[in-house]
Amino acid sequence: MKNLSKSLTNYPPSNCNFFGFNTTCSKDNLKEIREFLKMNLSIKHILDPTQNQIITAVDEICANSIIHANHENENKCIDIYLKYLENEVEIEIIDKGVFFDFSVYQEPLMQDLISNKQKGSMGLILVKRIMDDIKFSRHNDKNVCKMTKKLS
Repeated sequence: MKNLSKSLTNYPPSNCNFFGFNTTCSKDNLKEIREFLKMNLSIKHILDPTQNQIITAVDEICANSIIHANHENENKCIDIYLKYLENEVEIEIIDKGVFFDFSVYQEPLMQDLISNKQKGSMGLILVKRIMDDIKFSRHNDKNVCKMTKKLS
């Protein structure tokens, strides 16, 4: 895979408020997704702690999409859209994998995770705490995860 930051030098102009990225459903592409986010959050002068929170949340949702919804099928794609509104950033992650019904998701109890020495299951807990809003929906044959983060 090419180095994203080198291929997009001087892109986009700082007055742009909408950015998109498309890649295949491979865990190897998570680094490029993080680079895309870092570059576009930096352009808007989002502070590093907030950038890191957003990147962590998006990385977790994209990893779940790639691994669980799309079973790392590189013939499938994932789209990430970043949109700046007045005082917040909105991120949409779209794929065509197995739908995750967030409405029935029950957050595991921390004591159960510790006592069972369970790996994983912490990602959505983290995302829910980082982002101000998160919604999962299905439109036609596409899964959409929409998250927002307020920018003080």
